[in-house]
Amino acid sequence: VMEKDGKHNNSINLKRRGTAPMVDLIRVHALACGSKAQNSFQRLDDISKTQLLATGVSDKLNYAFEFLCMSRIRHQMIDLQEEREPDNNIEPENVEDSERHTLKDAFQVLSNAQKFLKFRYPVPTQRQGR
Repeated sequence: VMEKDGKHNNSINLKRRGTAPMVDLIRVHALACGSKAQNSFQRLDDISKTQLLATGVSDKLNYAFEFLCMSRIRHQMIDLQEEREPDNNIEPENVEDSERHTLKDAFQVLSNAQKFLKFRYPVPTQRQGR
């Protein structure tokens, strides 16, 4: 999930790599369970009330999403306090070990959820020769 675009080498864009894909993933599951909610946390609550996901998965998604959102906001606040332009990038080597470990866990939850999404809703492949 590390950025390699030159300007932000060795950083993670929490919005691009974390919260945005999580929001998209939650939207797909919310549509599948018929949720009419308009924010991701409400959608996750609706998803958890169904048996769409295995027991505990909604809770893991909720925790991971909340952690990614709060990390992004916290790092933007630090940027403002240090009179830098706030952005969505953090450098893992500049955060405490506990936060780095939890970030890794949150991205693992997202990765597992994305794999499940691909399994649950496979994209049909086109046949050769058509």
